[in-house]
Amino acid sequence: MSIKEASGKYIAGSYTWGPSSPTAPITLNGSTFEIRENLHDFLKVCRHKDDAVLIWVDAICIDQSNLLERTHQVGLMVDIYGQAAAVAIWLGPSSETLDYAVDIIEKLGTDASIHLDSKHPHSVFAPGEDEAEKTVEVAAFFNLPWWFRVWTVQEYALAKKRV
Repeated sequence: MSIKEASGKYIAGSYTWGPSSPTAPITLNGSTFEIRENLHDFLKVCRHKDDAVLIWVDAICIDQSNLLERTHQVGLMVDIYGQAAAVAIWLGPSSETLDYAVDIIEKLGTDASIHLDSKHPHSVFAPGEDEAEKTVEVAAFFNLPWWFRVWTVQEYALAKKRV
């Protein structure tokens, strides 16, 4: 299926490859295909129990052993990410720390009166919370590998919708 035919009908994945091992098997067109664990975790979260979901990810949709194909596909990234119904951003598996950081960032982004200073009456921190520890948890969010991957800027910017 061409990008033009699939326009608006698929989700494009924005993620980091992660370590080359361990890998996990998936079934692709009736054959077993090994993918990195980080991608496997991402696909498990994206799948729907009752509906098929069309997902474009580079590690599966591009023959990584073919330099000519990889080079050609780089030129199509604007179309691939720009014509996707949404871009699914995968920062990694859910964790208490990651979930906490996302909650704090959402609060800060939706209410300008909220402060990071725990002494402020509209602090994002609950009374008695260790402000330094919680600030480190929020900072850890921005140290995740996704933020340091060059392609993510383009993937984020081209997205019609981000999930």
